[in-house]
Amino acid sequence: MGPAWVQDPLTGALWLPVLWALLSQVYCFHDPPGWRFTSSEIVIPRKVPHRRRGVEMPDQLSYSMRFQGRRHVIHMKLKKNMMPRHLPVFTDNDQGAMQENYPFVPRDCYYDCYLEGVPGSVATLDTCHGGLRGMLQVDDLTYEIKPLEASSKFEHVVSLLVSEERPGEASRCKTEGEERDQESEKVKLAETPRAGHVYLWRHHRKNLKIHYTVTNGLFKRNPNVSHIIENVVIINGIIHTIFKPVYLNVYVRVLFIWNQKDAVKFYGRPGQTAVELFGLWKYRKVYPTIAHDTSVVFTAYRLEKRDCYTSFDGICNPNWGAMFVYLMRYHLFKGACLTAHTLGHNMGLTHDSAGCYCFRRTNCLMAPVPDLNDMMSNCSYERMQNRLNMWDPCLSDPNAPYTNFPYVADRCGDKIKNQREECDCGSLKDCANDRCCETSCILSLGSVCNTGLCCRECKYAAPGVLCRDLGGICDLPEYYLPEMGLVVDGATCGPGSYCLKHNCTFYQDLHFECDLKTCNYKGVCNNKKHCHCVFGWQPPTCELRGTGGSIDSGPPPDKQYRIASSILVNTNRALLLIFTRYILFLVSLLFGGFSQALHFYGREREGDNTME
Repeated sequence: MGPAWVQDPLTGALWLPVLWALLSQVYCFHDPPGWRFTSSEIVIPRKVPHRRRGVEMPDQLSYSMRFQGRRHVIHMKLKKNMMPRHLPVFTDNDQGAMQENYPFVPRDCYYDCYLEGVPGSVATLDTCHGGLRGMLQVDDLTYEIKPLEASSKFEHVVSLLVSEERPGEASRCKTEGEERDQESEKVKLAETPRAGHVYLWRHHRKNLKIHYTVTNGLFKRNPNVSHIIENVVIINGIIHTIFKPVYLNVYVRVLFIWNQKDAVKFYGRPGQTAVELFGLWKYRKVYPTIAHDTSVVFTAYRLEKRDCYTSFDGICNPNWGAMFVYLMRYHLFKGACLTAHTLGHNMGLTHDSAGCYCFRRTNCLMAPVPDLNDMMSNCSYERMQNRLNMWDPCLSDPNAPYTNFPYVADRCGDKIKNQREECDCGSLKDCANDRCCETSCILSLGSVCNTGLCCRECKYAAPGVLCRDLGGICDLPEYYLPEMGLVVDGATCGPGSYCLKHNCTFYQDLHFECDLKTCNYKGVCNNKKHCHCVFGWQPPTCELRGTGGSIDSGPPPDKQYRIASSILVNTNRALLLIFTRYILFLVSLLFGGFSQALHFYGREREGDNTME
């Protein structure tokens, strides 16, 4: 009789739950996602020309696509300066030391959007990867649009997104300090108009600069720094769209990624304690170097079964301007709405109550149970306007570029005049011999200059006084400001030569691989050093007859064929018109002659009858 291996699965089955519970904490996050797609369909967006007074707008796009049974036109307007030109991203090296990088992040491909003919529709899309990608909100419906991979027809997938919480999991947001303000809000609610006061209608645009941090737990789920940066920028773009109606710009100020270990221990701590510790850490480590308005830390686990927590009305405070947001199980749009909800608490917004409404939405941004809500209620709008119109120590400041000079620092006395100085005469000994410049790097009383060929006795030379003679054929004599009288590059200075950097340069000295001679004087050279032939000549050398263009751009459309076709069509139309008129003329002649014949025949018969 063989071995009784059939009983082994029963023993293993009893151990499976225990083994799963032990391994799930180490190898995977066993909670299912808190969202799903209920439907999806394939669409092909068609670009619609967006013109204003006949001129193409470079920062605006329009696409037409058909989904949910009807055709929609999406109008897109470019978001500008949503992040610094050089975004500072801090990570940890192998030794655990913090290092600073400036990765390339596209800045000119994020758009605010809306659907034509659908009031209240809001969308945040980007074109950074060649297609349309982002979120679209129509009433209470949330759609995700993204390019279809490996499609050669510009196909996209439009999916309907819904939240999917397990029973008893959706919890009410609780923030200390918000409850006591809620009572005062109820008293004011009866007096709150549906529209703000007249003085609130004026535009007082403010700027919210956010310091983002990604915990090590969230990094381990997706250990790709570029992907994390992209997700943070997308979340910030959605938040920017949510707060745009109240004239608040939301910017990414700096990003920290704890890729080695968490600088602050979050797991196992109460939400309030974790946020306070995070606030102390960023106040000591981040704020002195890179000033910001508030900080957001994204985590991979809840704290005290909370999805978010922040200090109520702690904006602009270096310590209290901090919050945590749980992102692990949520879609990016849900995470962005949850972050915007938490930011609302940090700016002093309370939860919506009876009497608070938003346009074409069942629930608003500050609903007690956060969800896919992207629009502020009238109550939040009123309080937000009051908050933004009062004096604040940070929101009025622009998102100035972060400058970091680890090796060279501007200082007075280095004989290098920078933007903050009027002059720089050097050391105390050097400044003793300079009557025009003080040791504090400001011009002395009555002085207007201290250096330069036209600076005479601390003042500019009078008009007509020669400051600098000719320095060559590509130079001009100067009588006032030396830097204002140089011959422009490209000016002809002799046969076969021109001015370049104030020197007369011969054309042959440039050693061009492609020039007019290469193109047989029938084209120009493009940036790839290939000839772009004029119409009538064939690339690559423009020697033979052809349709023009280059080997890079391809030939332009055949204008001769189109002109000939147009002439032929017009000729046919003219001949048809002439022939038609000629036929009508003949018909009218025949009809007139026939009428005259009938009339003459009738008169003759009447005469015959009379004679009889």
